[in-house]
Amino acid sequence: MMKKLSILVLLLILAFAFPIAFAEENETIESEQSICETNDDCESGEVCTDGKCIETEIEDETNEQVQEREKYMKSNLGAKMRVLQLEKSIRRNILHGEAVVEIIEENHADYNLSTLNELLNQLNALVTELEDFDYEQTADEIALDFVDIKHRAITLSRDFRTEVSEILTDEDKQAIYDKIQSEKEQQLEQQKQRVIAAIREFNAERVQQMLQRMGIENEELVQKVRKGEAKIGDVQRETRQSLRDLTPEQKRKIVEKIRPQAVQVIQNKIRANVKQMNEEQEQVQERILAQTVGGKK
Repeated sequence: MMKKLSILVLLLILAFAFPIAFAEENETIESEQSICETNDDCESGEVCTDGKCIETEIEDETNEQVQEREKYMKSNLGAKMRVLQLEKSIRRNILHGEAVVEIIEENHADYNLSTLNELLNQLNALVTELEDFDYEQTADEIALDFVDIKHRAITLSRDFRTEVSEILTDEDKQAIYDKIQSEKEQQLEQQKQRVIAAIREFNAERVQQMLQRMGIENEELVQKVRKGEAKIGDVQRETRQSLRDLTPEQKRKIVEKIRPQAVQVIQNKIRANVKQMNEEQEQVQERILAQTVGGKK
């Protein structure tokens, strides 16, 4: 009974305080396009183009996403992963923009493309910034630079969509969609593989850190994660088995070692959740107030 209890305690501490938090490789794979009439019919990060939701991948972050990004930025590998993901997203938007410009040139010869070309030049400049990103800065500086580039990318992408919103016909939109579908996989494949490699390296680092906290040696598992041969379920199963194989004394030492850190992490999560709940409640109250004021008018 005590043996089962000690394993349960270890698993609970690890689950709540030290989640492996794999970055999923399938986040880099484009989903099927949904049917839509307006942008409101699409998911966050998508725009409605000729009845289909097209991903832009660059979007404002929720509180939860900010917390997730900050967690990644504390690791050099995590920062590189996020930078590569952002670079891929911007490249996709550039590819879309270039297709728009080509179709406008073909179908609207009198249209002045100077503004669109300038916006694309600025997006390409952001890609250069990301390629030369300085990872030797502090975690806070890295996070600030990342957010700055992302916000500029959001603004430029929105400005581009606004600029072309009035001129594109349904036929134009279909031609743009067809062009993107035929070209994007080939042009973005290399970047996609770089993102996947960064995700696997980051995940391997997280697993290695977790095993070190427990005093467990399992380089084979770390290498499997690095090669993409082990997913989070595989890691969890092997970790549980490793815990079962420990002596009672080893388990006791692990609990003593990680308990203070576990408590701190859990407290931070509680504070973050409370903050998010308060902010959401304030937003609801503001909407209710706005509706009340509007109704009185």
